[in-house]
Amino acid sequence: MPAHLKNEIGNKYGMLKVISRAKNIKGCSYWNCQCDCGNYKESIAASALRGGKTISCGCQHNGRKASNLVSDKVREQRKKYYKELKNLPY
Repeated sequence: MPAHLKNEIGNKYGMLKVISRAKNIKGCSYWNCQCDCGNYKESIAASALRGGKTISCGCQHNGRKASNLVSDKVREQRKKYYKELKNLPY
């Protein structure tokens, strides 16, 4: 493993646990993961894991994209932020 590459093995992102390194594709690092449901998902970009874009093998979609799950959290944070802004004295 190159010195500049962060070792992700054992790290958990959403429901995915990184179990091994996959081949680089166009200079980007990829990882193989196991989902909490038991399925394996191969060749996931490190940026997709760290950025929250890929959080499961697909078992949690239920008609919603994984990115929407992240968006819900961001939406709630924004709502709280704007509510606090309204209460500030001007």
